[in-house]
Parts: sequence; C-alpha cells; structure tokens
Amino acid sequence: MPVVSGVATYSPNILEELESKANVTRIKAYDEAIKLGNAKVLNIILLGATVEMMELGNIDWDQIIDKEVKPEFASLNKKAFAVGCALVKK
Repeated sequence: MPVVSGVATYSPNILEELESKANVTRIKAYDEAIKLGNAKVLNIILLGATVEMMELGNIDWDQIIDKEVKPEFASLNKKAFAVGCALVKK
C-alpha cells in the first residue's frame, strides 16, 4: 500500500531483482482492484492469489471474510478474493 498510495517507490528493476532470487508469478492485482471499484481490495486479491498458489483452498475463506470484514464490504472482498484465486489458477 505505501507504493500504491505514493508514499514509497519500488526500484525500477524490482521484478528482475526478485526473479533473480525467487520463483515469481506476475499478476496485475492493482488493475483488478480498480476494475472492482476499490483499490483497497488489492490486499484481498493478493490473499486469494497466495491461497491458490499455496493450495489452501480447503479452508472456508468466505466464512473468514464474513467474520472479519464489515458486512457492507464482505461481498466486495469475496469477489476480490475470487479474482485473486483466478489470476493464478493452474
């Protein structure tokens, strides 16, 4: 969020730096958050992608979102989570 909000910046070669040290999957989470109408769901999109990549789909994430997120934002967060999962589905 510091980068998204303009408080911080990444190195111009950040992706190449990361790819030289680890297996990297590129996704356009911010663009997807904007498509959903709220940049704040970026973190939930990233959570969905992480859950999918770590094969943690057997957990009831909708129930967790219902419990942890204000009711007026639960539906949006569930959509964001599903988008994140879909971005990295194998």
